[in-house]
Amino acid sequence: MFMKSIHVLIASALLLLVSCSAGDSWVRVEGNKFIDPQGKEIVFRGLCFSDPVKLVRDGQWNERYFAEAAAWGSNVVRFAVHPANLNSMGWEEHWEETYGFVADTYPVICTEIGFCLENEPGAHIPVISTEEYGKHITQYLEKKGISFTVWCFDTRWAPMLIWDWDFTPTTQGAFFKDYLQSVGKDASK
Repeated sequence: MFMKSIHVLIASALLLLVSCSAGDSWVRVEGNKFIDPQGKEIVFRGLCFSDPVKLVRDGQWNERYFAEAAAWGSNVVRFAVHPANLNSMGWEEHWEETYGFVADTYPVICTEIGFCLENEPGAHIPVISTEEYGKHITQYLEKKGISFTVWCFDTRWAPMLIWDWDFTPTTQGAFFKDYLQSVGKDASK
């Protein structure tokens, strides 16, 4: 029952984004603007949702939550995906049933992944993890065709990708720099 209602919720929440497509045409970028298939400018305005695992634990991953976001006028939503929560689920089998299935139907961008070691500056729950998280999350996102961005290309906002303004990579920075460069080389072949 939970999964059926979650499909309805996601479908409702993302209906506005899907309605921006027509046939094989999708939202595109022209200069500094997002343009819909009819040539009209789109400005995405929305809400940042809590981590889906937290929402499930709080009993709030439900139609009411999504309906309220739509009632506020949101045309896009963003989910945080915290390493601690993903790690507690047991990586990919539960990721799929909790939120990964959305990418089977809708375009998805994971906008804030990242980790730091327990002894690194800025370490805090829920971002404490290791390179294993990096390996598992990137493999999963690639397998699902989910776009992503890594938090944060800054020297102070944790989990940081760089130690200094010479761009010396942190632990996660080294992992994601190697990963992005290797994927970029593969894509150019």
